[in-house]
Amino acid sequence: MPFASPLTTSAAGALRTAVLLTSVCCLLPEAQAQPYYQRTIGSFVEDDGYTVAAMPDSGLVIGGNSYGFVTGTNSSEMYATRFNRAGDMLWSRHYDCGIVSYALGLAATDSGGLVISGSNNGYQGLLIKVDSQGIPVWGWGTTNVERFMGVSISDSGMVFTTGSSSGSNA
Repeated sequence: MPFASPLTTSAAGALRTAVLLTSVCCLLPEAQAQPYYQRTIGSFVEDDGYTVAAMPDSGLVIGGNSYGFVTGTNSSEMYATRFNRAGDMLWSRHYDCGIVSYALGLAATDSGGLVISGSNNGYQGLLIKVDSQGIPVWGWGTTNVERFMGVSISDSGMVFTTGSSSGSNA
């Protein structure tokens, strides 16, 4: 049965509590094709899950954007929420990257961290590397009109991203 659980999140050093309403479902191996667990998390405003990634410990992480954690209007934050193999939430973090930011791609690092790809209102491509607790290690954004959707990490640690671009530098 889906659940809603309060989350303690951190953005710009401030702690806030809220609830996300985004669904995640983990299926058993192909031969069984039955749900292993299903969770629903979120606020009571618009929250969207856009991407999911398997983690080295057999857990998973989902990412997207949430209006439920932001005061004011016409603004949202990129988020990532981490679950262990049993479906227990380990952490949820929200990243304030400017007006309306989205997590559109996730790639796990060998150390249990992530690289998150996304967009700031569709105007700037964003990459954020976080540690195993979701704490930012570094971030990078473009100045062109771009949206980073997919992200991958090579065995040597190089980060690759893909998406869309427009303008004079496309």
